[in-house]
Amino acid sequence: MWPEAVDVAKTHKSYVLVAVWAHGLPLVEAGKLHVKMVATCLKQPNAISVYVSGTVFQPKFYIKVVFMMEDDEDILPVLVWMYLGLSRAKRGIPCTCVG
Repeated sequence: MWPEAVDVAKTHKSYVLVAVWAHGLPLVEAGKLHVKMVATCLKQPNAISVYVSGTVFQPKFYIKVVFMMEDDEDILPVLVWMYLGLSRAKRGIPCTCVG
């Protein structure tokens, strides 16, 4: 997806921690709010990457995934909520997820 991710992330000078306390908000809505807040931070000119569930994402990819929700509120940003790993095996395709 992004071969330079580790090298780019190593250049960081500081980081921002984004958290949402979902007092009375359904968890899915809190999750949507969280990714929108992160995407907004990534629009800053010096933002170089975002680290989520063991994956370093390129800002433009993360923003694109999150703002697909603007077109359809039923779309969930699963690609940035969790890591989905697929591999080949002799008997099927094992899948792992983190997040």
